[in-house]
Amino acid sequence: MGPRLLCPEHLLAACVLTGMDSVCVTLEDGPRELPVGPSEASFTETLSQNCTGPAGPVTQTEIVRPVQLGNDAEGWSFVAKPGVEPFISVSWDQGTVTRATVRSVDADTLRDLGRSRTFLAAEDIRHVVSHGRYRGLAESCDWVRVVPRADLCRPDHLLESARHKMYDLIGDLAVLGGVPKGSIHAANPGHRRNEILRKTLEQNLLPPGPDPSE
Repeated sequence: MGPRLLCPEHLLAACVLTGMDSVCVTLEDGPRELPVGPSEASFTETLSQNCTGPAGPVTQTEIVRPVQLGNDAEGWSFVAKPGVEPFISVSWDQGTVTRATVRSVDADTLRDLGRSRTFLAAEDIRHVVSHGRYRGLAESCDWVRVVPRADLCRPDHLLESARHKMYDLIGDLAVLGGVPKGSIHAANPGHRRNEILRKTLEQNLLPPGPDPSE
């Protein structure tokens, strides 16, 4: 089996946030040239330090109609509204919230998003193994931190989890042409839920008009 990119949504999020709308990625055998884990420089830091592009992130579409999705039984929801700037807010467990006005994302935000990890309770490892997901977890160890269940509620862990979920959401929406203009508020998002939002937004987007500053 040849080389694989285990977290394509992280690379896509980095491209969006650093303003890259045309990218060719080549995977080759041999030493890695791009660091891929938060223990090293993140994709966002690597790209922002070695590439030139526009001042802001990629924004090629805009939300034109309000969208509300959710499932009360599972405790998740999305609210998307029209707006003049791309804005994302993510809440994760117990009300921990991370926000970003994506148009004006700064270097510190890029670093914090790019180095954020997702967390897994050590008590759930057996369940993960029984569902055949352990191999992927082991290969993505740079992005996953296993802690005792009681530690999942630590404020710093919750904040890092929220940042990671925002990073995932930006990457999952990248195929829409970057982050759409408008506001998106997500409660407990995940890849499957992000896909529902993406498919719904596809029916409620249009290309943005000309930039009046140009």
